[in-house]
Amino acid sequence: FFGIFLSATMVAKDIPMLITGLQSTEWQPAAVSLLALMQLSDHTGNQELIANAGGIDQILTAMTAHKANVHLQLRALGTLLNLCNTAEHQVLLLDAKGVDMILDTMKTHQGSVHVQQSACAILLKLASSTQPNVAETVSTTTVARAILDAMNTHTV
Repeated sequence: FFGIFLSATMVAKDIPMLITGLQSTEWQPAAVSLLALMQLSDHTGNQELIANAGGIDQILTAMTAHKANVHLQLRALGTLLNLCNTAEHQVLLLDAKGVDMILDTMKTHQGSVHVQQSACAILLKLASSTQPNVAETVSTTTVARAILDAMNTHTV
């Protein structure tokens, strides 16, 4: 455990470079940056660094640019899930129209149970938010319908 903490802290200095990598017009470099950011975002201090460096906006931009790539979408959703641990980051995601992007990703990748699970986990975090405007935004018919569609499509 200590080794994981140390390696995450040592790589934190690379967060701005990784966020810049999200701007790639090719999906592979953006996906590699997202994989690293997803791993780094497991650490609370790194979550702050990523959010403060504009990471949420850049993740959503990469999701838009590479909409059809399920691998990139999964990494982006995993990173956003980690970042949504604080009310402040939830508001940033909401302000950046992140809920719309999550719903769009769910629709685009209806066949991927992993996309649906990750997206629903983010929506659950947002619906449980202590920030009333965040919880209210997620508590809509559109969000409920997307969650129900995911559940109906991927029954166990």
